[in-house]
This record gives sequence, C-alpha cells and structure tokens, in this order.
Amino acid sequence: ELITAAHELGVAHPPGYPLFTLVAKLAIILFPFGSVAYRVNLLCGFFGAVAAALLFFTVFRRFHVICICRLSGSYAGGILAAGVFSFSRLTWQWSIAAEVFSLNNLFVGLLMALTVHFEEATTAQERSKIAKIGAFCCGLSLCNQHTIVLYVLCIIPWILFRLLKEKAKSEIGSSMSEILLSQVTNMRTQLSLNIQALAVWANICLVRK
Repeated sequence: ELITAAHELGVAHPPGYPLFTLVAKLAIILFPFGSVAYRVNLLCGFFGAVAAALLFFTVFRRFHVICICRLSGSYAGGILAAGVFSFSRLTWQWSIAAEVFSLNNLFVGLLMALTVHFEEATTAQERSKIAKIGAFCCGLSLCNQHTIVLYVLCIIPWILFRLLKEKAKSEIGSSMSEILLSQVTNMRTQLSLNIQALAVWANICLVRK
C-alpha cells in the first residue's frame, strides 16, 4: 500500500503518512536501479542505518561527558547501544520492509542527538539555535508517524524549562550589572580606588556569566 501510494503520489491509510510518501517518491525517482518496491525497501533500510548511527552518537556523547576514560566508556557504550538496537527483531523487521517505522526511529534518534547537543551547548544563543532546529524536526516528524508525539511531549517541556531558566538568569545578571555600575558611577568620589576596582571586576564577571 505504501509503495503504491508513493509511486502514484496517493494517500495511504490514515493518517496518510505524507512525509514518507514524498520521500519514497523521491527515492523512486533518484535511485537508478531495482524495481519500485526494491527502491522503497532500500530507503527504509537506509533510515534504519541512520537511526542506529544517531543512537551511537547520542550514547557516545553522553558517555564522553560522564565517563573518565573516553575509549573504554564512550565508544564501547555507543557501539553496544547501536548494535543491540540494530539487530533487535522489530528494528530489523521494519527496516527491510516498506513501512514508516524506520523513518520514525530516525526522527527519535535525531531528536535524542539534538537533545544531547542542546545539553552540551555553552551559550544561550547556541541553545536557542538548537532548540529551533529541534522544533522544526518535531514538526516534521509529526508528518510521518503520530506515535512520536509521546517523545515530543516529554522533551518539549524540558527544553522550554531550560530556555526560560537561561533567559531568567541572563536578565538577573544584566540587571545586577547595571545596578552595580550605576552605584559605582554615582559614588566614585566616595569610594577608594581598591573598592572601585573590585566593583569593576565584579561587573565584568556578571557580564561574562
């Protein structure tokens, strides 16, 4: 059914799977070999492989942060996670057939990798950029398979909480910096040079934070 819908650009059973249909149609046009069914099945296998690679990246980065030994922690954990996922019965079954589940796994892996990247970001601007990319991927994933909403509903509140926390911290730091600078400016004739120097240094530290 999905292969026919992709080949004819029709509508599959509800919810219709528009993203999978369009991507499969693109694969049918671009892949220069095999039958139509073979091309769509090959695309699903590619989706499963990318999902496993994203899972490796996610576990690798988390172990890199947590573990002291990079080689024995990060790579081993990533390879184990990706291997167990790749060769599990259901993952293998839906990666060699024309189904939407392998693309759904890819989106879950992508959102997990973006979550780790968001956690590792060092600046508020970088976090905001990753959050926007993640929001686009969330919307795109909902055009494929509706069960991913369970993951999206878990991750969005956490991302919003982190962004609002960063914003509040930035606003507090900025306001305190302005107050301190104003105090030093108005009282510069009454303060010693040492106190003024300490106040300027504290102001610089607040700006950096």
